[in-house]
Amino acid sequence: MHKATNKDIKDIMDFVSLEPEFNIFTIGDLESFSLDNDKCQVFLHASNKEIKAVILLYHTYLTLYFRDFSIELNSVINKLDELLKNGATVLSGKKEVIETVQGKLAAQIKSTSDDYFAKCEVIIPMKDLPMEKVQFATEKDAREIVELFDRIPEFHGHNSIEEYAETLKDGSRKTTILKINDQIVSTASSTAETKDFAMIIGVATEPNSRFRRKGYASACVSKLVQDLNSRGKSACLFYDNPAAGSIYKKIGFRDMGFWKMLRF
Repeated sequence: MHKATNKDIKDIMDFVSLEPEFNIFTIGDLESFSLDNDKCQVFLHASNKEIKAVILLYHTYLTLYFRDFSIELNSVINKLDELLKNGATVLSGKKEVIETVQGKLAAQIKSTSDDYFAKCEVIIPMKDLPMEKVQFATEKDAREIVELFDRIPEFHGHNSIEEYAETLKDGSRKTTILKINDQIVSTASSTAETKDFAMIIGVATEPNSRFRRKGYASACVSKLVQDLNSRGKSACLFYDNPAAGSIYKKIGFRDMGFWKMLRF
């Protein structure tokens, strides 16, 4: 595999845009950054000048994409192994793609997760959601949001207050919050925004029965999707259980497939 340069961007975009939802991170990074900086790097596996596979490295996160499952994968495995040895911590992508290389990396894997991947093109308004309580966060809310995350086991320790505040300030993340008695009790964010899509992440509600099953998280997500729809964009998200999926489907999300993540 070889490292891509700016002259390769059009060919990369043509390759990944055949399944844009599953390449939202690569497309978003290529639209936001050039390939002559340290924020993101792209590596290409090509045959006869035709791209066969793409690896994106963003900080310590890797995504892998290819469509032809008959391609020779040794160079892809070798590059992934090299990037992992150099500090990459996560590899993710379309489930069937990641499972093709998973066995070759098995000795290094610490944990895996499989998520449903869903898309919402048009929001379905729900009359009983407390939309009037939802507002967009600013960098001043970062500390309280991160403290909320740290009270939830699956989010604990995964967010830095300073980094969260910076993403809110520079606009790379949009976050909605819902407050009860001036306390943030639910939140959701959109990120990796492209000209057509954005990814919904960080959907969370205070782990207290007083705040659960009130539609707070659904309202936070709905506000983000409304904002995206108003700008001609669709929303994508991951969810890990059918119960969560049933909630998202009520507001217009539809399953597209599965996403797999390997942690090293």
